[in-house]
Amino acid sequence: MPTFGWRCVLIAMSFIRLAADWFSAANELIWFCRVTQMTLLRLLTNRIVIGTDLLRPVEAVSVYRRLLNDSRIRFADEPDGVEGEWLSLMEVPEASGSVWTDAWLAAFSIIHGSRLISFDGGTQRWMRASVEVLRKTGSL
Repeated sequence: MPTFGWRCVLIAMSFIRLAADWFSAANELIWFCRVTQMTLLRLLTNRIVIGTDLLRPVEAVSVYRRLLNDSRIRFADEPDGVEGEWLSLMEVPEASGSVWTDAWLAAFSIIHGSRLISFDGGTQRWMRASVEVLRKTGSL
């Protein structure tokens, strides 16, 4: 694997640890929506992120279902009004990268009345959304 690939693996592993630490300390309801559900499943089946612990799709779904057995975790259907809020958040001069998805998650957070937990500081651009950015310490 090229050096860049190893760097990606090390960065991904540090974020996995960060997310695990946050999850272990959480004492509130944690909501999945369709986008975050798909993100989890995609990451669990991504060799660069997971490495030798790569899961087959059926195994990733099993992990997700086990998570739903945790009393803190729920799945939230898209509430009415998310699309309108999302499109209003996208009244910006230009869009790049994951801005469409970030805006949808922010809109969901606003309409659902929940806090968005993210690794991406860009999600804080929408001031009406309650966003907590998990930041890793140290280099990489």
